[in-house]
Amino acid sequence: MHGVDAPESAQSYGTAATRAARQYVDGKSVRVAVEEIGRYGRAVARVEVQGADLGAMLIRRGLAWHYRQYAPGETEYARLQRQARNADRGLWSQPSPVPPWEWRSRSSGQPADDKDCGDFDTQPEAQRFFERHQPGDPHGLDGNNDGEAFESLPGGP
Repeated sequence: MHGVDAPESAQSYGTAATRAARQYVDGKSVRVAVEEIGRYGRAVARVEVQGADLGAMLIRRGLAWHYRQYAPGETEYARLQRQARNADRGLWSQPSPVPPWEWRSRSSGQPADDKDCGDFDTQPEAQRFFERHQPGDPHGLDGNNDGEAFESLPGGP
């Protein structure tokens, strides 16, 4: 979901988040507004259930994080997360909850500040970043291993 990152199923509260989302949408009218296509080809969307925001519900209950990196201007999500944290709701009842992006990074060996196509405006910008982080391709910027990062971005070869 756009601006929301829920715990992975192997993390604390991962199954609780999945269960809550399923119960929230079960048998109801759902509206999906695609905001972008992510780097793995998946739709990143806002999900409304009978006019209510599924992401906001998960964050309010302490079952997901506001994913600031991908929705920095989402002030409602930030407010709901502060309220959930201050009330020790859900995952915030744990002493040090690990955000899913950090958990995935630890599990995959990818950097915690992983970059993808949406982080760059032009191919030359992505290429400079790619070259500064050699050897290897820890961010996965060169999908076909030809030495060129995100060739489909504007200004690409």
